[in-house]
Amino acid sequence: MRYFEMVGLPGAGKTTLIKSIDTDLGVVPIRRLITSRSRGSALRRYRQIWWRMPKRLQLHVLERLPPDAKDAASFIVRHPRLHQVVLTASESIPDPTDRELGVALLFETWSYYGYSERVCSTGEAVLFDEGIWQRLIFLLALVPDQPADEFLAMALETVPPLDGAILLDLPLKVAVERVTLRRDGFMQTGLMDRMASLLERTIDGLEAAGVPMIGLPAERPSRESLRDVRTFLGNQMKA
Repeated sequence: MRYFEMVGLPGAGKTTLIKSIDTDLGVVPIRRLITSRSRGSALRRYRQIWWRMPKRLQLHVLERLPPDAKDAASFIVRHPRLHQVVLTASESIPDPTDRELGVALLFETWSYYGYSERVCSTGEAVLFDEGIWQRLIFLLALVPDQPADEFLAMALETVPPLDGAILLDLPLKVAVERVTLRRDGFMQTGLMDRMASLLERTIDGLEAAGVPMIGLPAERPSRESLRDVRTFLGNQMKA
């Protein structure tokens, strides 16, 4: 399995860009993977004959379960140090509602990683628009300054290595303006200055670790970014 992540400030266009990426490179956007291989679609297709199926065939259908707590647990078992960093960092977040949200988002991402490991074949790759690093940056933005820096350094040592990162670079002022105009999704503009600082340090850490990376100006037309993303992913899949 190979893993690629998009990173960038809220409003940078990660979700918009990932919707335009096709799968002919062998890289599947995570949400498309979940949609195409979810249990719900399989059960709807087979429900008329479900109870007449051989047990073995039932198990074959059920192995396409959507991401759940078991997938997150399988990821945590393989990466206990990362789990501990997240829990320890969350204890430093003053507001319990923020703390619950930050941990829940990471738990969801862990379930996606566990799910992709369960359903993907050897040689396939998955692209995340809201991967571990994006969710960690949000969580650590909720933590007071000095502890956040320490937790980021610990995370850089414990997060599973990426096969590539795609940075959508957007000036903070423009990102705040875009988020302010939203009607749903991320709306916590007060955190974005902190997130920008953490994002910069995260990128520095990933580059120092040798993670292949491409930076794209998020203000240019998406078709130009899509072309560069395709080239980047294609080159990394051949490497």
